[in-house]
Amino acid sequence: MNTCYIGIDKNQAMQRIKQFIRGFLYNTGLLTAYHRMINGSTLTVVLFHRVLPQSHKLWSYADQNWTVSTDFFKQCIQFFKKHYHVVSIEDIHQAFRGTRPLPKRALLITFDDGWLDNLQYADPILKEENVRALMFVTTGALGRKILNWQEALFDSYQRGLFDSSWIECLENKSKVKLNQVNNFNDVYQMISKLQTCSEEIINNVRVEILDLYNKLIEERQMLNFDELKNLSQFDIGTHGLEHEPLTKRKNANFESLEARNLLAAFLNNGTIKSLSFPHGRLSDQLIMFLWSNHYDYLFCGERTINVFNEKQQKILLGRYNIEQSMYSKNNKLICDSLAKDLFIQPRINLSSRYRMP
Repeated sequence: MNTCYIGIDKNQAMQRIKQFIRGFLYNTGLLTAYHRMINGSTLTVVLFHRVLPQSHKLWSYADQNWTVSTDFFKQCIQFFKKHYHVVSIEDIHQAFRGTRPLPKRALLITFDDGWLDNLQYADPILKEENVRALMFVTTGALGRKILNWQEALFDSYQRGLFDSSWIECLENKSKVKLNQVNNFNDVYQMISKLQTCSEEIINNVRVEILDLYNKLIEERQMLNFDELKNLSQFDIGTHGLEHEPLTKRKNANFESLEARNLLAAFLNNGTIKSLSFPHGRLSDQLIMFLWSNHYDYLFCGERTINVFNEKQQKILLGRYNIEQSMYSKNNKLICDSLAKDLFIQPRINLSSRYRMP
């Protein structure tokens, strides 16, 4: 039989048992005590992308995998402050230069892409909670209506604007046969198929889609250069030029340096030393090139609690993306669930896999 004698599916019963145990360990303080004991000399890095009020008109169009509500975001910040010492990239820089050590259970908050809502909604919450974050900006997307061609497809479909003319246009540009789009998963499959194309074709597809999108949509969703200066609680790093995987770009080295140079010139900041890899794609060759060209702090998507030797001059750090759907019920943070995932991740020195330049 597939059900227990009480009429509950075995998987559901096991899930409830796990939830009970997790809640018991957190609510009694045992999980927190374990965290304080085992994660003292570590750095946890968390990742967000978009922050919007659920009442905002863009909420229903935004990709929920990468978007959290303002209420949920504030609850996360308060959770971090309760269980960690929230640090800035400058604190990390000072620690690795031997000026002052990181505090126990350090945590760094990061954002990818450079969405306008980060200024409108995330920045005020960070200021209210008196913490800083690190924003990795896709330089080529500054001033655009949307981040990239993939997001333009998602957004257009969500708004009900995606029709057969888009498919015809994409097939003409890519020479790839595409299926009709009937649901959100079909959009993912279409993008996955297009991403196998050459860099030249991807560049053509990007231009065509963004042109189509610009004709249909009025509001701008990305920060512009001037608005970067209005961010009070964010330090700035780079996230590439076009949000394409650097491992697939012929001129990846040039793009990674150009992205930084453009930001540094405009912000009059010659100390941008951090980069997060677009799509989390990296390679040994890229890491060594970036470390050799004054990118000291590289961030990837590997879910780890970071351990390191503070004498290291170059570091690679894993991050944990915070998805609201995983840690929220009725727009309330499920603290025991987030604690379990953050406190008990593998503790790894990712930098040790590579020889320091």
